[in-house]
Amino acid sequence: ADHGHRTFRVDTDRGPMAFLMKDANRNVTWLTDDHAFIRDVLGNRYEITSIAALDDHSSTQLDRVL
Repeated sequence: ADHGHRTFRVDTDRGPMAFLMKDANRNVTWLTDDHAFIRDVLGNRYEITSIAALDDHSSTQLDRVL
């Protein structure tokens, strides 16, 4: 079982990454309605500077998690 973890596969400025996040309420920090940080289970932070700028597939997948 995934024990409540969400798996992310993302493209970053450092290349493709995969990470786990647990509890979106605690590990997503919203700076604005369109700008957020996601913290993974190891404490690394991933910044989404504009959710509106994501492609349709990514936006849909993110909506399912957040």
